[in-house]
Amino acid sequence: MMIIDIAVTHPVLHSLVKILGGDYVEAMNIIPPDMDPHEYEPPTDTIKRIGASDLILIDALNHLPISDKIYNLYPDKSIVLYNELRARGWTPDKIPGTGIDNLHEFFLDEKALLMTIDIVGETLAGIAGKKGYSEAQQLIKANIEITKKIFSEAYNNARSLTKLSGISEVVLYSPVPYYLVKSLGIEVSAIMTPDPEVEPSPQSLQKLSSVSAKCLLISSDAEHIEIARIEASLKPLGIRLVDLKLFSYKEPWSLPFLPLLAANLIINRCISEARSSSEATSYSDNPSMSLELAAGIIAGIMIGVVAMTIVTRYGGVKRWKR
Repeated sequence: MMIIDIAVTHPVLHSLVKILGGDYVEAMNIIPPDMDPHEYEPPTDTIKRIGASDLILIDALNHLPISDKIYNLYPDKSIVLYNELRARGWTPDKIPGTGIDNLHEFFLDEKALLMTIDIVGETLAGIAGKKGYSEAQQLIKANIEITKKIFSEAYNNARSLTKLSGISEVVLYSPVPYYLVKSLGIEVSAIMTPDPEVEPSPQSLQKLSSVSAKCLLISSDAEHIEIARIEASLKPLGIRLVDLKLFSYKEPWSLPFLPLLAANLIINRCISEARSSSEATSYSDNPSMSLELAAGIIAGIMIGVVAMTIVTRYGGVKRWKR
């Protein structure tokens, strides 16, 4: 099997590389799971292995020290995704109240994600072509459109769920889930802390009493947070806590489910515990309908993912047509 070696700085990029390249790609996550990305310092042998890769995919510079270090060591082998997205016309949102571009998980913005699929897929196909891997190149090119379609359907279906539920706004603990929540069609009424590594001030907690949103979203695997203390502070305000855990899905094939899983989690936590709320629509009064709808959507997405997996693992369009 012909292998293209790729090193990446983010688990989402790792998943996309595997989805697009299948068995033709060996993807290395530069920052191991459960490591603090702001503090991680790879050993020398890992640095050398990264340098031996065909390509290094870096999410953004001036955000994590390890990303800047790798780029400075191997600029000719590196692609900075954020720069590529900006060059293609994507514009980041500012972190409210700071005027600073939000670089936290920006590829979970639907538009940015679809553009990222193009960027990563075209780059992988180009490497395969230069290496003479024509079959791999054909497969990757075919998977670009398949993957974009599956993600578009996942976001569309997730938005349908949130719209049907009546949930229109939430509060965020930090900017980490901002782009995903925005792509689900939900307004962010407040962000408690602009830095996921810094706890919110007592004043930001007090401000929650004046917002109409009744759910606070966190991603405990990417934020510095004491959940029990936050829950105790929220309880008197009638605000429920929803932990999205954005990066708890270890298998690459689980990534397309993220928008739908996040939408279901928000709905179940925000509505099922407050069915008497005026915001709850007929959706919340008929749980059997919501379960049937969610099951149907999950089945549809599953069919798409299975089809894409078959195409990826068994040789792409050419073999798929046999």
